[in-house]
Amino acid sequence: MESSVTAFLEKTEALSSRLDSCTWEELSLFVQERGELVSLVHEGKLELTSKVSDELARILFYDEQISKQMKKYKQEAAQWLVQRQTSKIQRNAYELNYAPDSILMDKKK
Repeated sequence: MESSVTAFLEKTEALSSRLDSCTWEELSLFVQERGELVSLVHEGKLELTSKVSDELARILFYDEQISKQMKKYKQEAAQWLVQRQTSKIQRNAYELNYAPDSILMDKKK
């Protein structure tokens, strides 16, 4: 189990070094793996030696950077959704909601 914490620490450091170029999918997978590690700690399946505690502290050091990147992706997605909704509303305003043949016109005799 100690090796899994060490491996995750290495993965965390590698991710943080290329945080600007990683995709949201990579961050999502990373967070899922981190959640599994956290659940091991909470369930007591991971023995907390001094080495493991130090490595967990080093992992926590990168949390703020990773969280900022995730928030950035969240804001980008929100902006995209707003833009998509706006364009949908504009497109619907210009589309005909009736058949042009069904318009009746009065003619003066």
